[in-house]
Amino acid sequence: MRYAHSHRLAVGAVAIILVTAVLFVIQLNQSPPPAPLAAPAEGWKRYDASPYFSIDYPADFAVDENYLYTALGRGKNIHGISFTVPASWGEGTNLVASDTKLAIETPVSSKCLATDFADGATEISSLNDNGIAYTVVHTVGAVAGNRYDETIYTTADRAQCLSIRYFIHSNNIDNYPPGTKTAYDRARLIETFDQMRESFRLK
Repeated sequence: MRYAHSHRLAVGAVAIILVTAVLFVIQLNQSPPPAPLAAPAEGWKRYDASPYFSIDYPADFAVDENYLYTALGRGKNIHGISFTVPASWGEGTNLVASDTKLAIETPVSSKCLATDFADGATEISSLNDNGIAYTVVHTVGAVAGNRYDETIYTTADRAQCLSIRYFIHSNNIDNYPPGTKTAYDRARLIETFDQMRESFRLK
């Protein structure tokens, strides 16, 4: 009886993912053209990865063209480019600034759904933003006092699979002596990462 219940749950989860994939394809075909791309905002730069994509980012973010995401396990590493926040964003807080970034990834996947690139993620949503159709997942993990907050936007538009990953690494603030650290400003991080994603353009 318990096996049958688990089986029905598994079938239901697969069905939800398949329906989301179908809706994603429909949305992809109906995506309106992106808005004209203006010059980067003051204090920002543009990273041009022709012939694939471009994205704007704050000038004090560190660019790593050798970025590698390894959290999915052996044989599942994902290559890409990352934009890491400056050390000043973590000063006096529980944010691990050196490991907090937005990354553009080039995963290898036949389905190209966000759930393929987040360990244990099952809830998936869709987003049509600025002419690009995404599947989206959000996960939070914790290991030995470390907290990993990730949001993945994946698109197969222009016949290429690309993911935008928000990766926020923080420490458990309760592990610090009282009064020595404040909680990092998550809203500021998400707002900045959202601005970056909204500037993202496929070639």
